[in-house]
Amino acid sequence: MKNYFTLQYKMLNRQLADFGIQPVLAYLALPVIFIVLSIYLFQKTAFAQYIYLLMALSLITRFNDSNRNNFLKACFKSNDYLIIRIAENVLVILPFFIFLICKNYFFSAAILLLLSPFAALVSFKSKLQFTIPTPFYKQPFEFITGFRKTFLGFLCCYSITFIAIAVHNFNLGIFALLLDFLFCISFYTSTEPDFYVWVYSLTPKLFLIKKIKTALLHVTILTFPAAVILSLFYISNSFIIAGFYCLGYVYLAAIVCAKYSVFPVQMGLPQIILLAISIPLPPLLIILVPYFYLQSIKKLGIFLK
Repeated sequence: MKNYFTLQYKMLNRQLADFGIQPVLAYLALPVIFIVLSIYLFQKTAFAQYIYLLMALSLITRFNDSNRNNFLKACFKSNDYLIIRIAENVLVILPFFIFLICKNYFFSAAILLLLSPFAALVSFKSKLQFTIPTPFYKQPFEFITGFRKTFLGFLCCYSITFIAIAVHNFNLGIFALLLDFLFCISFYTSTEPDFYVWVYSLTPKLFLIKKIKTALLHVTILTFPAAVILSLFYISNSFIIAGFYCLGYVYLAAIVCAKYSVFPVQMGLPQIILLAISIPLPPLLIILVPYFYLQSIKKLGIFLK
């Protein structure tokens, strides 16, 4: 078991390094980000403890894939397998559990702690996870793989939207909408095989425009209902909602261009830093989007004519 967790730790470090992030910096930054977001959530809504439970349990379900668990069962004895699965779940919910205790939500913390080992006994078959029809299959590959991985996340976001309306908290609703966009933006952090680009009979410029149009169409499908719902209940803030929505479009276009600006390798730390700086400074996108666009045209010229 010790070797298993050691291997998982080394794999995580390698993934962070491949992504251009120093593991030490990530381990220092993540707790700070988690605490800041948690404090913000509990300040904005009285339903934060329930949102917290939903988020923690949704993270646990990512370890319940039947193929993954069957592989672990084949590698370890039944007792060792059970200990590993319980340990994984406890490690995932531990930050949520500690924060709930600090906020004196002992009952919610107890429920989370009890459900964690129970969830280790359950496995979900991958083939049954997402059978709902979507339009994404026509345009591989970002939204196909991304939506399947974050489906529960979108359910959480829409739940937060309805909670925001119920408690009359407009800021929480905007937070949920931006979180929807953030999920979609995260779809473009992975790089597809060269073949998925090479098969297009397009110039680099037309290819990039097509990818941006596809991204905007698909993000609209996933986020527009939430924006409409918010607008119906906060009519006086419709222009604010529209402004954030358009800003989400611009950031999505920026991440698409940033992705292909270093193709076929994955985005590294320089691109991530520039995009991160632009979050508190949106006017910076006026420079970043054209820059990433021109770099993408050069990189794609190797694969497209």
